[in-house]
Amino acid sequence: MKKSLLTLLAAIPVAIIAQPTLDASINPVIGDSYTVYQVDSNALEGAQGANVIWDFTNWVGYGFSHNIDFMDPANTPYASGYPNSTVALKDSSSYQFLIPYSTDIQSEGMTIDMTSVQPLIGVVNISLTDYMQLMSYPFTYNSTFNDAYSGNINSGAGTGTYSGNIVVTGDGYGTLMLPNGNTFTNVLRVYTYDQGTTNIPLLGTITYQRHIYDFYDTTVSKHPIVSVVHTDLNGTLMSWVYSSYPIPVGVKEIDELKNINLYPVPASNQTTLSFDLKTNSIVNIRLIDNLGREIEQIENTKLSAGTHQYKVDVSSLSSGIYFIQMVVEGKVLNKKLIIE
Repeated sequence: MKKSLLTLLAAIPVAIIAQPTLDASINPVIGDSYTVYQVDSNALEGAQGANVIWDFTNWVGYGFSHNIDFMDPANTPYASGYPNSTVALKDSSSYQFLIPYSTDIQSEGMTIDMTSVQPLIGVVNISLTDYMQLMSYPFTYNSTFNDAYSGNINSGAGTGTYSGNIVVTGDGYGTLMLPNGNTFTNVLRVYTYDQGTTNIPLLGTITYQRHIYDFYDTTVSKHPIVSVVHTDLNGTLMSWVYSSYPIPVGVKEIDELKNINLYPVPASNQTTLSFDLKTNSIVNIRLIDNLGREIEQIENTKLSAGTHQYKVDVSSLSSGIYFIQMVVEGKVLNKKLIIE
């Protein structure tokens, strides 16, 4: 039912939010850097629309964080493959090579070092001959564009083609509320849908989809305050959620669990996780690295009460620190795993 402006103002004791607009001032420059904190991947992105209140005050963090750095491409190990880029985004072991303009920002491609988790694949280079457009300026609520991109991919698994289409839409604006009293009242949400196909001899045809929700408030930062990412890789679903503000780590004891054992530690070929579940519960178990990146989804279903055991193959992992992460009915527990 429609309400008059007078009735609306009487019912909601806050000002109507002006529609935020992104422009080239958010383009990355060499030397930019910010920290992201990983949030429980079961967190949802919320609703779309005008004057939305995204209340994420109940989000729980995992205790992992890492930096996103922007550097001169010449200072990366892969500059020769991306001769036209002027800024490189470094996110852990991956680099994206960017060309910012006053009217948009383009990607010339990316390199991802997967050696530690997938030695057979190793370093993956995606070189785009038809660039991917990441943003268009000015950009506000209901702004939208789409762009086809294509190029080549090479890795330890072979060389192939890489192509897809990206659609970017300003699908909401309003107020974003995070834990610790962090509230942002001038937020634009940018929804990116990216889908495509790659063909690599040893791996065959791989199809992918990405749904990315970036929340911007340019009055406080040029970088996203929150990013929610859902991916579908050949039918395998994964999610990541990041905040540029610290999120409290879940410290509640998991009452549903007892007798939790992870052995042997250190491990070299295989480790075993065992535990007793007191009641029927939804259980999500993942193997993650020390940056919180998922290496393997071990379990994600409703388990019956009783004893459960999982054998995890770690023979392909590089030496270092990893974690077995257990989420039971929304409560989080991380067990450290050392690989020798």
